Amino acid sequence: MNPAIRYIQKRLTSSGEKRIYWKHATFAEIVVNGAFIKNGARSWGIPSRVDGYLVAFPKAQSRAGARASVSRLMRRRDVRAAVQWFYAVANGEVPRGIAMPETPSGIKAEMEKAGCWRAKYIPVPCKVIVEIVNVST
Repeated sequence: MNPAIRYIQKRLTSSGEKRIYWKHATFAEIVVNGAFIKNGARSWGIPSRVDGYLVAFPKAQSRAGARASVSRLMRRRDVRAAVQWFYAVANGEVPRGIAMPETPSGIKAEMEKAGCWRAKYIPVPCKVIVEIVNVST
């Protein structure tokens, strides 16, 4: 089997949704933990996402490049879902014994089951069903 196809199959769940990449989850956890530390926030009270990026991705070469990468990374729905999950766990809205689900929709389902108000802010992808029909001319 082609290694690229095997990699894609590892990244997808049985329902076809992408799993959250472990480095993205690590980045989200570092950002949330930095928000609760006294000097962990930079000016304007914003958590230091760049510092979290530099810890999670140590091959970053400059802070300016890391800042641009953080901007792109925070637009991803899986990263935003992981950040909401870690905030909910840190605030005690979700029991600590539960492991983080692999997908954004799994995170949303677990948070709704726990009655967490943050679940409404988790973007999940629309279900797209593709049917392949053999059309002969």
